Amino acid sequence: MDPNRLESRLKDWVAHGFLTPQQAEDIRRFEATRARPSPAPVAGEVLGYIGGALSLAALFAIITQFWRELGTGGQVALAALVSAACLAGGWALSAGATPQAKRLGYFLMFLGTAAFGFLSGLVTARLAVDPDVPPLVGSLGALLVGVALWRRHTTSLQLVGVAVPLAVLVVAFANLCLSSSQTVFVGFSYLVLGCLWSAAGELGRLVPRTAAWAVGCLKMLAAPQILAVDAWRSGGGYLVLGCVMSVALMGVAVWRGRGAPLGFGAAGIVIFVPQALHSLFEDAIGVPIALLLAGVLLVAMSALVVRVRSRLHTGGRGP
Repeated sequence: MDPNRLESRLKDWVAHGFLTPQQAEDIRRFEATRARPSPAPVAGEVLGYIGGALSLAALFAIITQFWRELGTGGQVALAALVSAACLAGGWALSAGATPQAKRLGYFLMFLGTAAFGFLSGLVTARLAVDPDVPPLVGSLGALLVGVALWRRHTTSLQLVGVAVPLAVLVVAFANLCLSSSQTVFVGFSYLVLGCLWSAAGELGRLVPRTAAWAVGCLKMLAAPQILAVDAWRSGGGYLVLGCVMSVALMGVAVWRGRGAPLGFGAAGIVIFVPQALHSLFEDAIGVPIALLLAGVLLVAMSALVVRVRSRLHTGGRGP
């Protein structure tokens, strides 16, 4: 039970005579002892993260220095070993009783998703002639594994394990199937996916909701930045679109009482406004003015966050 809620209830029970002060103190002591995590699982979790980091560092050294010397068979075997170890170990740990084991298991499954995508692309690279095919197959493989794991464990990390391969799949598809306008396709795809992702999170179709909102906002804000590379008056129009979208995200945050779109909307204002002003005013006094306005806007966003903070804590409207 939440300590603040427990304390409130204990005081209420003592005031109504259901408990004596001594009994309330005994309950506090018992709950504090039970809530204190055992050092052994925490130490095991830390060791697991350290081991995973060391393994990744070793793999990076092997890939950068000795990858060609391994040959095709050695490369596939190493990628398969890492993928299987991460997925199997993560699945086993996620079934554990302690939160520390579960968190470590989710982390390993996330790494296993990426490793399986790399393995799929590696095998395809040995079979395909077109160099744009392996990224498509690899991202598709990682996406399928990520979706399967997210359906089993609806955690933030597993949801990210679905979002990242999907984003890579869009780019790989554009490179393989489109000869021109690849940037426009990727940008508008991210915009549509971001809107759908956020809406699904708000409606409860994608969980956790906060993670779904965060991923959706990232995709929506990435879209104008990508599109700005293309055209529409040298990108200025798309940067203005990014400003409008950022304001819209903040409006939705206040309306629905969600923290993620508020933070990302504020960040988008600070990111897009200076770029838009510089694009519109070029090398005149626009850059210093843009920086000044960005600072003023940042202060304004901070004041807005403080004002709506109490509403966000209540959970806002809607389920």
